[in-house]
Amino acid sequence: MTNTRRNGIIKVLSAVLTLLICLFVTFSFVGCDEEASVVKTAYRLYLLGCAYDEPTLTVTAYVSLSGKPEQLLDGLRAEGERRFSKDGLFYNKTDTYVSLDAAEIFEAVLARDPLTRETTVIDESGVEKVTTVKYQRLQVALRYDTIYKSIVTSGVRHPNGAGYTDIFQLGEDGVREFTISQRAQNSANWYSLLIAAGIVLFAALTAGYLAYLHKHKNDEA
Repeated sequence: MTNTRRNGIIKVLSAVLTLLICLFVTFSFVGCDEEASVVKTAYRLYLLGCAYDEPTLTVTAYVSLSGKPEQLLDGLRAEGERRFSKDGLFYNKTDTYVSLDAAEIFEAVLARDPLTRETTVIDESGVEKVTTVKYQRLQVALRYDTIYKSIVTSGVRHPNGAGYTDIFQLGEDGVREFTISQRAQNSANWYSLLIAAGIVLFAALTAGYLAYLHKHKNDEA
């Protein structure tokens, strides 16, 4: 291989490396400075069920943003806003803000009469009897289930099998905001980085091989 051809190859490799570095720096600034996009949405609300605490005569009703048709709370909507943004060059971030009218939800749950419950007890003679228990206090909480640890909410997290259950207390009045945040990998940029790293490695090996040939030729001379 002539010196002229060898120098030409080295110049081409240097140009490719320089271009890759410039593109990487450009994409880094673009990825960090890009403004978040916003999508408005609305969620239906579902009554998943109730938990009963007889010692305190308290009922906790759990509502959710998803559920079965028979669990739907008719006429209730939660306004949501989803924001998509870049978290650096290699990650995307999604933040969801859900506004919940606690008074409307409390009233809709109360209309299902959750404070009255029939239960089976055994009397002194050992006979089972069905009796009605009147509970005195109602609490309403939003339940959010996920299998992803990367999803973080404003609720209190509890392990639930292979996933997690987040509980967000609503209270009886006022507007409460429930937040859901998720950070995920930007696969396209990770793949681009791997391809660029492969090209750099190939260029480095080629340059090293050419240097070896040049040295070997000089030693023979």
